[in-house]
Amino acid sequence: MIVILAGRRIDASDAEEKRFPLEMKDTVYKKIMKFFHRNNITKLVSSAACGADLLAQKAAGELEIEQHIILPFSREKFRRTSVIDRPGNWGELFDEICDEVEKKGNLV
Repeated sequence: MIVILAGRRIDASDAEEKRFPLEMKDTVYKKIMKFFHRNNITKLVSSAACGADLLAQKAAGELEIEQHIILPFSREKFRRTSVIDRPGNWGELFDEICDEVEKKGNLV
């Protein structure tokens, strides 16, 4: 099964309405892992924004699921505007995952 994910980003520090607070990241990660295991996922396609996308990409890498990342503009701009602009120190994870996916030719 192929999963195409358009996930939610971690809430900004000053978010008035809480939708994905940073403290839920571990819970969401565990649920993604469980979903991938239960459904025999073979391929993941997503961006790599902080939050559900990066958590799913991390899980896919750990489970040796084929990963594909599609970014709407340059990696550097995406990192600045969709990864490190929210709480949680997502930059290092983004870099590691993108480097691995890029080595396989699956970063667009």
